[in-house]
Amino acid sequence: MVSMNKNRRRGFGFTVAAGGLLAACSVDTSDVHFVPDSVLTDGGVANLGGALNKAGSNGKPVGTAGATTDGGESGGGTPSTGGQNTAGKPAGGSGGTPTGGMPNAGMGGMGVGGGPPVGGYPCMARKTGKLLADFDKVTDAAGSWQDSSMAVSLGFYSYPPNAMPTIKVGDGTLTVEARAVTQPTGVGLWISPCVNAKDGGFTSLRFTLAGSWTKGMAMTMRVAIHTNDTSFADPMYQGGACIPPMGQNMTFCRPNATEVAVTKAMGPGTVIVLPFTDFKDGNPVRTVDPTQIKSVEWGFIYLNGDPSFNATVIVDDVSLE
Repeated sequence: MVSMNKNRRRGFGFTVAAGGLLAACSVDTSDVHFVPDSVLTDGGVANLGGALNKAGSNGKPVGTAGATTDGGESGGGTPSTGGQNTAGKPAGGSGGTPTGGMPNAGMGGMGVGGGPPVGGYPCMARKTGKLLADFDKVTDAAGSWQDSSMAVSLGFYSYPPNAMPTIKVGDGTLTVEARAVTQPTGVGLWISPCVNAKDGGFTSLRFTLAGSWTKGMAMTMRVAIHTNDTSFADPMYQGGACIPPMGQNMTFCRPNATEVAVTKAMGPGTVIVLPFTDFKDGNPVRTVDPTQIKSVEWGFIYLNGDPSFNATVIVDDVSLE
């Protein structure tokens, strides 16, 4: 049986993506361009939003930054927040190589003074099939692939930048290994363009989960769903609809989330079904809008003052239900 813990826990946070910064995928972390510590949050991701870089074989982001075009394509160097590409194509690096990151929104206009327009940038959502990712054909943790409907692209990101967990693929599952955890740590599955689960009649997120760790009898993981309205509005990549009020920074924007207790009795293939209504406490919208899902995230919760711990989880068959 899967038990749920509805209580929010202190000390869990996400890497924020704003102003052109976001953590790269965790594969070979040597010489990767990371997000400065100044943009880390303690209460949730400000944004999942935009173009994540594909790490090359030497861990370096591929490509150089480029301007958004009418086709929605962008150069692939600098990670950023942002939104979707109206053409649905991965942002291109040098020679058109996919960056493995989220494509950007097409030209959507700018607000007065170069800021985002009132209401932010719309999410060009697409209807998707039930299955989002079974990882059967995924062999490159820094790459991207398409869902079963061939309508959207997907890829990984991880956090924090100074201690990202290791992402392993190639055996038909997603394995996440975190070592000496002393801060919020996790991995996410970005989706681009964002998907409209409501049009498909879907009301829940479903996946399989198993884990091992060195932290007591059970490990509580936090699962978050990022939507466009809780993602920071980024003028550069024209994505996201959350605009912090005067005096607030990008941490004002955070995803809706819930918690799952992972027990040692849960073997591989244990099914977790989380209704969208279980995801709460996002900002500025406190519930999930299923018409604009941008990513799914799994995080290891670390409580301030606790000893460090090691953890490994295996995720598979991420789908809508």
